[in-house]
Amino acid sequence: STCALPISVETEKKVIAAMIQYCAATVVASVVLIPVAGLGWVYGVTTTVLGALFLAGTIALGRKPTPGGSMKLFSFSISYLSLVFVALTVDVLVR
Repeated sequence: STCALPISVETEKKVIAAMIQYCAATVVASVVLIPVAGLGWVYGVTTTVLGALFLAGTIALGRKPTPGGSMKLFSFSISYLSLVFVALTVDVLVR
């Protein structure tokens, strides 16, 4: 006998809404660190600009979803996270 895993398929509209919500939460959490952790302008500018681009890209993908757009946003999300960590490190080291 085989064990079947439950399958849950959401509508495209629900997936897009969830993506935008999670992206917004990620950006807000990144920006909130500026005053909470006493971070400086390097981190502040980097996370604000990249966060705005990330959220705009997510919204744009939601308006016109394509496989190519999905891969671009996925690639950007990895770069976003890496660059935010680099900015955090640089910000702490230059103070």
